Amino acid sequence: MNWRNIQFDWSPAAILLLAVLPLIWGFFFLYTYRKNRLEAFATTSVLDVVLQRRIPAVFWTKAALFSLAWICGVIALMQPKGNERYVISGGQPTHAETKSTGEQKAVMRQKMHTVIFLVDASASMGIADAYGGKSRLVVAKDIVDDVISKLRGESVALYAFTSAGMQIIPATMDYLFTRLMLHQIEINEGETEGTNILAALDVAKKRYFSLNEPTTKTVVLLTDGGDTSLYNLQGPQLKEAIDKIAKPLSDAEEKHVRLLAVGIGSTKGSAVPAINYNGKPVISSLEIPLLRRLSLAGRGELWQANEIHPMLVSEAISKMIARDTTYVDVATVSQIPEMGAGNRIYDLYYQIPLGLALLALACCFLIPDAERDRTKLKSVSEEMENAEA
Repeated sequence: MNWRNIQFDWSPAAILLLAVLPLIWGFFFLYTYRKNRLEAFATTSVLDVVLQRRIPAVFWTKAALFSLAWICGVIALMQPKGNERYVISGGQPTHAETKSTGEQKAVMRQKMHTVIFLVDASASMGIADAYGGKSRLVVAKDIVDDVISKLRGESVALYAFTSAGMQIIPATMDYLFTRLMLHQIEINEGETEGTNILAALDVAKKRYFSLNEPTTKTVVLLTDGGDTSLYNLQGPQLKEAIDKIAKPLSDAEEKHVRLLAVGIGSTKGSAVPAINYNGKPVISSLEIPLLRRLSLAGRGELWQANEIHPMLVSEAISKMIARDTTYVDVATVSQIPEMGAGNRIYDLYYQIPLGLALLALACCFLIPDAERDRTKLKSVSEEMENAEA
């Protein structure tokens, strides 16, 4: 079981996890209330004689177990599942086979494809010269969000970069959480400045470009192409610097890597908000040469999001991802003909948190609140009999 690929059928139920906070407060209130009432009833020496007092450690252990049962119950309610596979028909059954069994053979297939989004979060991405008058970063987020919404079984990883690459979400199939975290990316993410596309590619390469993995890797780079290392370079020096940035993609075909570049921003350029150099505003424009070089090295394509609608860009990216997706046969199973081909199936994991919740509740009921002291009970009983006599 790969914990990174766990999905939830009803993830909004996670809001119920917050109920554990008032639950803990309720236990604290109950403990304090009982303590105050007993102290008001009699002194400690008297209480020790007439009562089997609750042990605080046992009370808080039971409170912790009850809280654990609540958490596990909510997780079970969210219906966790994983190990996604696709059932592909293995051919039409004969009439005799269908009549006798009502089933046909099918192959379970799993997608071997990781989509890695590299989102430029440098200061220049705050310029509002993108499509529709939006900021470059907002348009980049819209494209990524739309692509993720169209994924069907591929793993997705999300990175932001400025002068360094920063992991936001590792490879996962939890699309909802990834989309939520996507919209948390801000300008100068990680409180770093500048733009270093090479650093972002190096981070992706170290984590995902393994020669030993047959998994297809699609890198979606969304940036204005304004790499800090290229400023004021021209001619052979500029070409050499661009080739250096593209070096991580030198063996893209061998490593099953494809890079899709999305250039965001105006080619005319605009002033970077709140950035000045020698008392003058810094102008940033869409740099096409670098992005074209990267898309060629990565066996991909380049789109300029200011020339066509961003949603058309996301649609084109989604089609390329679907085209490149590879499958691995997991098992052969019997399939009911009415299911058709291409159905996704999962392993269900709700039994694990549900079992833990039931076990925790059982412990709560079985653990006694206080250890009975039979000697003290006998002594108190004898004293009461003597007093009556």
